[in-house]
Amino acid sequence: MEFYVDEKQHRKRRQIFKLKIYIGLAVFLLLLVGVFYAVVYSPLFRITRINADVNIEELKNFFSSRSKIAKFLGRDNILIWNNNVGDFLKQNPQIMNLSVEKNYFRREVKVDFQKRERFGIWCQQNEICWWFDKNGVVFEHAPKTEGEMIYKVDDFSERRLIIGNKIIKEDLLANLLKIFNILEQSGLNVRTLQIKDLSLQEATVEPVNILMPKIYFSLRFDPAFAMPAIQAIKEYGLNKIEYVDFRVENRAYYKIK
Repeated sequence: MEFYVDEKQHRKRRQIFKLKIYIGLAVFLLLLVGVFYAVVYSPLFRITRINADVNIEELKNFFSSRSKIAKFLGRDNILIWNNNVGDFLKQNPQIMNLSVEKNYFRREVKVDFQKRERFGIWCQQNEICWWFDKNGVVFEHAPKTEGEMIYKVDDFSERRLIIGNKIIKEDLLANLLKIFNILEQSGLNVRTLQIKDLSLQEATVEPVNILMPKIYFSLRFDPAFAMPAIQAIKEYGLNKIEYVDFRVENRAYYKIK
């Protein structure tokens, strides 16, 4: 048997099929234009409020400069804000952590952050001083201080620090903080250390008066063993000792005047 399809009917079906395709494309384009308008021009994604104590303008500039799309969407578009802020923290070392929380319904952005806390001052040979935190990161300029009210390191090496640098390596930093803790607990009323040469990995406490001896510490190992020796020397009489040397682990050497 042979079947014959009416040519007119076949042509009509083809026209209907093409029409459906054109209508589908038109609807898709309209939806695309609508989404584009909503994202770029409508107030739907415009931030109405930013809760932050940090410099908002710096944050806006940071997020809008991260890509061409972000720049096109604009600084006030909620879509460009996110928690990928590693570069911002590098540019602002005074901030330790920063998180972004977005409320799309209210079109609000909440920024939580943690500032670095001042632990001590690191002064270099060129008389430039920096505040550093317990992580050993220098994050802002500090005044050149006198006296023993603040933890301080006078660094006489040739190295030059810049904001964001670590004062010393992590393992040495841990022992440096422990030395400060020992000085605090010992009651010697001294908070300043001197580092003559970083390569030696040693720190020195210079006498603040004629009654106190010079004290040598090593940054290579835990100085906890020094505490009982300091107490014993205090009982013997600090004014009778010229220096105390803790640069050999678990050993205390001293010289009597």
